[in-house]
Amino acid sequence: MMEEFKRASLSDQIFDYIKRQIDSGVWKPGEKIPSENELAKDLGVSRMSLRSGIKKANVLGLTETRTGEGTFVKKFSMGSYFKELYDTNILSWNANDLNDLFTIFQIGSARISIINGLSEKHVSKLEGELEKMVEAAGSSDLERFHDADLSFHREVCSLAENEMLMMIFGAIESLINERIKENVRRSIEINGGFDLILSHHRDVFDAIKNKDISKLTAAYDASIIRSHSYYNRY
Repeated sequence: MMEEFKRASLSDQIFDYIKRQIDSGVWKPGEKIPSENELAKDLGVSRMSLRSGIKKANVLGLTETRTGEGTFVKKFSMGSYFKELYDTNILSWNANDLNDLFTIFQIGSARISIINGLSEKHVSKLEGELEKMVEAAGSSDLERFHDADLSFHREVCSLAENEMLMMIFGAIESLINERIKENVRRSIEINGGFDLILSHHRDVFDAIKNKDISKLTAAYDASIIRSHSYYNRY
């Protein structure tokens, strides 16, 4: 028996129906869902209301509508979920919101690794990324510098060897990626080169290598103050 829909919040009810079909496995990742005409008829709703429900499912990363093909179930990804929310302004994070969140991940991961016992493997990988940054800065290669910079911070986040933390970091990495790139651009412009950025990364690396939580915190405190100065919150 087909479900009945009340007129209040009709698009939300349609979205809930779509979500249930996906959650229950009736519609599987990669599969095309029934056409708009078919669904609208089966559910007893207008195509306009149906499209509103589908649009919400698209925005939240559950489905994607391809021009001329129809709507398909997407394989859920936290990364695409956050990016869709951010790109559509459902999440209204400003630059410093992302910088602050990013810093919390960094400090927390490094502190946990220092407390639980830091492996030489992690120290070596972190040092390798720092060396790549220094080489890229020497040749003013912004793309190489940025790749090594992001890898450095990913390594810091992986220090805690916490699967859940890395899953969340991975979900917002595309947003952080763009923010780090802009932070670097503004730092170079304001401070006249790479020196200050490299100094910060050396301080972070030395603090982690020497298991010095106080120095680590001080390095990130200074970074927060700088990054906030690069952007206008209001």
